[in-house]
Amino acid sequence: MQPPLTRQGHIAKVAWAIELAQKDLGQLTPGDWLNLNSELFDFLTAEIEWSFGINVKRLRNEDIVALGQLIAEARTALTDFERERIHKIIVEEEDELKAIALADQDRNGWNQLVTVEDTQRVQGHLREMLDWIQTEDYYSGFIESDFPPPEDWLAYKVSARFRLYLVASGVEKSQVRPCAECKRIFLAKIKPQPEKIYYCTHRCAQIVASRAYRERNKNKLKPRERERKRRSYVEEQRRKYGPKVKVERRPRKQSKT
Repeated sequence: MQPPLTRQGHIAKVAWAIELAQKDLGQLTPGDWLNLNSELFDFLTAEIEWSFGINVKRLRNEDIVALGQLIAEARTALTDFERERIHKIIVEEEDELKAIALADQDRNGWNQLVTVEDTQRVQGHLREMLDWIQTEDYYSGFIESDFPPPEDWLAYKVSARFRLYLVASGVEKSQVRPCAECKRIFLAKIKPQPEKIYYCTHRCAQIVASRAYRERNKNKLKPRERERKRRSYVEEQRRKYGPKVKVERRPRKQSKT
Protein backbone atom coordinates (compact mmCIF):
# COMPACT_ATOMS: atom_id res chain seq x y z
CA MET A 1 0.00 0.00 0.00
CA GLN A 2 1.27 3.45 -0.93
CA PRO A 3 1.79 6.12 1.76
CA PRO A 4 -1.08 8.62 2.25
CA LEU A 5 -1.21 11.59 -0.08
CA THR A 6 -0.20 14.96 1.29
CA ARG A 7 -1.58 18.26 0.01
CA GLN A 8 0.66 18.26 -3.09
CA GLY A 9 -0.61 14.79 -3.91
CA HIS A 10 -4.21 15.99 -3.55
CA ILE A 11 -3.49 18.88 -5.92
CA ALA A 12 -1.97 16.45 -8.42
CA LYS A 13 -5.15 14.33 -8.32
CA VAL A 14 -7.31 17.39 -8.98
CA ALA A 15 -5.10 18.30 -11.96
CA TRP A 16 -5.29 14.71 -13.24
CA ALA A 17 -9.10 14.70 -13.13
CA ILE A 18 -9.25 18.04 -14.97
CA GLU A 19 -6.93 16.67 -17.65
CA LEU A 20 -8.94 13.44 -18.01
CA ALA A 21 -12.15 15.44 -18.50
CA GLN A 22 -10.61 17.03 -21.62
CA LYS A 23 -8.43 14.20 -22.92
CA ASP A 24 -8.96 13.02 -26.50
CA LEU A 25 -9.68 9.35 -25.79
CA GLY A 26 -9.75 8.52 -29.49
CA GLN A 27 -5.99 9.13 -29.73
CA LEU A 28 -5.01 6.65 -27.01
CA THR A 29 -2.99 3.52 -27.81
CA PRO A 30 -3.60 0.18 -26.01
CA GLY A 31 -0.67 1.03 -23.75
CA ASP A 32 -2.16 4.44 -23.02
CA TRP A 33 -5.45 2.80 -22.04
CA LEU A 34 -3.68 0.46 -19.64
CA ASN A 35 -1.87 3.39 -18.04
CA LEU A 36 -5.11 5.37 -17.81
CA ASN A 37 -6.95 2.49 -16.13
CA SER A 38 -4.12 2.15 -13.61
CA GLU A 39 -4.17 5.91 -12.93
CA LEU A 40 -7.95 5.74 -12.39
CA PHE A 41 -7.38 2.90 -9.93
CA ASP A 42 -4.91 5.09 -7.99
CA PHE A 43 -7.35 8.01 -8.13
CA LEU A 44 -10.07 5.90 -6.49
CA THR A 45 -7.96 4.08 -3.91
CA ALA A 46 -5.26 6.52 -2.75
CA GLU A 47 -5.32 7.14 0.98
CA ILE A 48 -5.78 10.76 2.02
CA GLU A 49 -3.83 12.47 4.78
CA TRP A 50 -5.94 15.30 6.18
CA SER A 51 -4.57 18.66 7.29
CA PHE A 52 -7.00 21.50 7.93
CA GLY A 53 -4.29 24.07 8.54
CA ILE A 54 -4.46 25.03 4.86
CA ASN A 55 -8.11 26.04 5.04
CA VAL A 56 -8.83 29.74 5.39
CA LYS A 57 -12.16 29.21 7.13
CA ARG A 58 -12.94 27.09 10.15
CA LEU A 59 -15.05 24.00 9.71
CA ARG A 60 -18.47 24.32 11.25
CA ASN A 61 -20.30 21.32 12.68
CA GLU A 62 -22.41 21.01 9.54
CA ASP A 63 -19.22 21.14 7.43
CA ILE A 64 -17.77 18.25 9.43
CA VAL A 65 -20.96 16.23 8.97
CA ALA A 66 -20.93 16.92 5.21
CA LEU A 67 -17.26 16.01 4.99
CA GLY A 68 -17.85 12.75 6.85
CA GLN A 69 -20.62 11.86 4.42
CA LEU A 70 -18.38 12.70 1.46
CA ILE A 71 -15.58 10.49 2.82
CA ALA A 72 -18.06 7.63 3.18
CA GLU A 73 -19.24 8.10 -0.41
CA ALA A 74 -15.69 8.14 -1.75
CA ARG A 75 -14.33 5.13 0.11
CA THR A 76 -13.74 1.86 -1.75
CA ALA A 77 -13.16 -0.48 1.20
CA LEU A 78 -16.01 -2.93 1.86
CA THR A 79 -17.09 -4.42 5.17
CA ASP A 80 -18.08 -8.09 5.35
CA PHE A 81 -21.71 -6.99 5.57
CA GLU A 82 -21.38 -4.85 2.44
CA ARG A 83 -19.72 -7.70 0.55
CA GLU A 84 -22.70 -9.92 1.33
CA ARG A 85 -25.26 -7.44 0.05
CA ILE A 86 -23.24 -5.68 -2.64
CA HIS A 87 -25.42 -7.12 -5.41
CA LYS A 88 -28.36 -5.22 -3.90
CA ILE A 89 -26.42 -1.95 -3.88
CA ILE A 90 -24.89 -2.25 -7.35
CA VAL A 91 -27.18 -3.34 -10.16
CA GLU A 92 -24.66 -4.26 -12.85
CA GLU A 93 -22.79 -7.51 -12.28
CA GLU A 94 -19.60 -6.17 -13.88
CA ASP A 95 -19.69 -3.19 -11.52
CA GLU A 96 -19.87 -5.61 -8.58
CA LEU A 97 -16.59 -7.13 -9.72
CA LYS A 98 -15.02 -3.70 -10.16
CA ALA A 99 -16.10 -2.70 -6.65
CA ILE A 100 -14.55 -5.86 -5.23
CA ALA A 101 -11.33 -5.30 -7.22
CA LEU A 102 -11.04 -1.79 -5.74
CA ALA A 103 -11.79 -3.03 -2.23
CA ASP A 104 -9.17 -5.76 -2.55
CA GLN A 105 -6.60 -3.38 -4.09
CA ASP A 106 -6.50 -5.75 -7.08
CA ARG A 107 -4.96 -3.56 -9.78
CA ASN A 108 -4.63 -6.35 -12.37
CA GLY A 109 -8.22 -7.44 -11.89
CA TRP A 110 -9.36 -3.84 -12.19
CA ASN A 111 -7.41 -3.28 -15.41
CA GLN A 112 -9.07 -6.33 -16.96
CA LEU A 113 -12.57 -5.19 -15.98
CA VAL A 114 -12.61 -1.48 -16.84
CA THR A 115 -13.77 -0.79 -20.41
CA VAL A 116 -13.45 2.11 -22.81
CA GLU A 117 -17.15 2.83 -22.24
CA ASP A 118 -16.54 3.06 -18.48
CA THR A 119 -13.87 5.71 -18.99
CA GLN A 120 -16.05 7.63 -21.45
CA ARG A 121 -18.87 7.79 -18.88
CA VAL A 122 -16.44 8.95 -16.21
CA GLN A 123 -15.04 11.58 -18.56
CA GLY A 124 -18.50 12.91 -19.39
CA HIS A 125 -19.35 13.30 -15.72
CA LEU A 126 -16.04 15.04 -14.96
CA ARG A 127 -16.80 17.52 -17.74
CA GLU A 128 -20.13 18.29 -16.10
CA MET A 129 -18.31 18.82 -12.80
CA LEU A 130 -15.90 21.31 -14.40
CA ASP A 131 -18.89 23.26 -15.71
CA TRP A 132 -20.37 23.15 -12.21
CA ILE A 133 -17.22 24.55 -10.62
CA GLN A 134 -17.55 27.61 -12.88
CA THR A 135 -21.05 28.36 -11.50
CA GLU A 136 -22.14 30.14 -8.34
CA ASP A 137 -23.21 26.82 -6.78
CA TYR A 138 -19.59 25.96 -6.08
CA TYR A 139 -17.92 27.75 -3.17
CA SER A 140 -14.24 28.17 -2.46
CA GLY A 141 -12.57 26.08 0.22
CA PHE A 142 -15.39 23.67 0.96
CA ILE A 143 -18.14 22.24 -1.20
CA GLU A 144 -21.29 23.51 0.47
CA SER A 145 -23.66 22.69 -2.39
CA ASP A 146 -23.99 19.10 -3.53
CA PHE A 147 -23.31 18.35 -7.17
CA PRO A 148 -26.11 16.13 -8.56
CA PRO A 149 -24.80 12.56 -8.11
CA PRO A 150 -24.86 10.32 -11.17
CA GLU A 151 -26.77 7.05 -11.19
CA ASP A 152 -23.76 5.27 -12.69
CA TRP A 153 -21.85 3.58 -9.84
CA LEU A 154 -18.36 4.20 -11.17
CA ALA A 155 -19.06 7.83 -12.10
CA TYR A 156 -20.55 8.29 -8.61
CA LYS A 157 -17.32 7.09 -6.98
CA VAL A 158 -15.19 9.28 -9.23
CA SER A 159 -17.44 12.26 -8.48
CA ALA A 160 -17.12 11.77 -4.72
CA ARG A 161 -13.35 11.30 -4.97
CA PHE A 162 -12.90 14.41 -7.09
CA ARG A 163 -14.86 16.50 -4.58
CA LEU A 164 -12.85 14.96 -1.77
CA TYR A 165 -9.55 15.89 -3.43
CA LEU A 166 -10.84 19.43 -3.99
CA VAL A 167 -11.52 19.74 -0.27
CA ALA A 168 -8.27 18.07 0.87
CA SER A 169 -6.13 20.14 -1.49
CA GLY A 170 -7.59 23.49 -0.45
CA VAL A 171 -8.00 24.38 -4.14
CA GLU A 172 -10.17 27.46 -4.62
CA LYS A 173 -12.68 28.10 -7.35
CA SER A 174 -10.50 30.75 -9.01
CA GLN A 175 -7.72 28.19 -9.53
CA VAL A 176 -9.86 26.06 -11.85
CA ARG A 177 -10.06 28.34 -14.85
CA PRO A 178 -9.97 28.45 -18.67
CA CYS A 179 -6.70 29.22 -20.41
CA ALA A 180 -6.67 32.75 -21.83
CA GLU A 181 -5.32 31.38 -25.14
CA CYS A 182 -6.66 27.88 -25.91
CA LYS A 183 -9.68 28.00 -23.52
CA ARG A 184 -8.92 24.60 -22.00
CA ILE A 185 -9.73 24.32 -18.30
CA PHE A 186 -6.62 23.94 -16.15
CA LEU A 187 -5.57 24.12 -12.52
CA ALA A 188 -3.50 27.13 -11.50
CA LYS A 189 -1.22 25.77 -8.76
CA ILE A 190 -1.37 29.05 -6.82
CA LYS A 191 -4.25 31.41 -6.17
CA PRO A 192 -4.41 33.70 -9.23
CA GLN A 193 -4.15 37.45 -8.89
CA PRO A 194 -7.13 39.28 -10.44
CA GLU A 195 -5.04 41.63 -12.58
CA LYS A 196 -2.87 38.89 -14.12
CA ILE A 197 -3.57 36.66 -17.13
CA TYR A 198 -2.84 32.94 -16.78
CA TYR A 199 -2.19 30.23 -19.36
CA CYS A 200 -2.40 26.46 -19.09
CA THR A 201 1.11 25.82 -20.45
CA HIS A 202 4.28 27.69 -21.33
CA ARG A 203 3.46 26.97 -24.99
CA CYS A 204 0.22 28.99 -24.83
CA ALA A 205 2.01 31.84 -23.06
CA GLN A 206 4.74 31.78 -25.72
CA ILE A 207 2.17 31.90 -28.54
CA VAL A 208 0.58 35.00 -27.05
CA ALA A 209 3.97 36.64 -26.45
CA SER A 210 5.10 35.93 -30.03
CA ARG A 211 1.84 37.30 -31.44
CA ALA A 212 2.21 40.49 -29.42
CA TYR A 213 5.86 40.84 -30.49
CA ARG A 214 4.94 40.53 -34.17
CA GLU A 215 2.19 43.10 -33.77
CA ARG A 216 4.53 45.59 -32.07
CA ASN A 217 7.25 45.12 -34.70
CA LYS A 218 5.20 44.41 -37.82
CA ASN A 219 6.85 47.13 -39.91
CA LYS A 220 10.33 45.92 -39.01
CA LEU A 221 9.42 42.27 -39.59
CA LYS A 222 7.70 42.70 -42.97
CA PRO A 223 10.86 42.21 -45.13
CA ARG A 224 11.89 39.19 -43.06
CA GLU A 225 8.41 37.67 -43.37
CA ARG A 226 8.37 38.23 -47.15
CA GLU A 227 11.72 36.47 -47.45
CA ARG A 228 10.49 33.56 -45.34
CA LYS A 229 7.41 33.16 -47.55
CA ARG A 230 9.56 33.28 -50.69
CA ARG A 231 11.88 30.53 -49.39
CA SER A 232 8.84 28.43 -48.55
CA TYR A 233 7.41 29.01 -52.04
CA VAL A 234 10.71 28.12 -53.73
CA GLU A 235 11.00 24.88 -51.73
CA GLU A 236 7.44 23.95 -52.69
CA GLN A 237 8.09 24.56 -56.40
CA ARG A 238 11.27 22.47 -56.30
CA ARG A 239 9.43 19.60 -54.65
CA LYS A 240 6.86 19.72 -57.44
CA TYR A 241 9.07 20.30 -60.49
CA GLY A 242 12.56 19.24 -59.44
CA PRO A 243 15.56 20.86 -57.78
CA LYS A 244 16.71 22.69 -60.94
CA VAL A 245 13.54 24.66 -61.55
CA LYS A 246 14.09 28.40 -61.69
CA VAL A 247 11.79 30.52 -59.58
CA GLU A 248 11.96 34.15 -60.56
CA ARG A 249 11.30 36.85 -58.04
CA ARG A 250 8.24 38.82 -59.01
CA PRO A 251 8.58 42.58 -58.86
CA ARG A 252 6.60 44.11 -56.05
CA LYS A 253 3.68 46.30 -56.96
CA GLN A 254 4.20 49.90 -56.06
CA SER A 255 1.55 51.21 -53.72
CA LYS A 256 -0.42 54.18 -55.00
CA THR A 257 0.11 57.38 -53.13
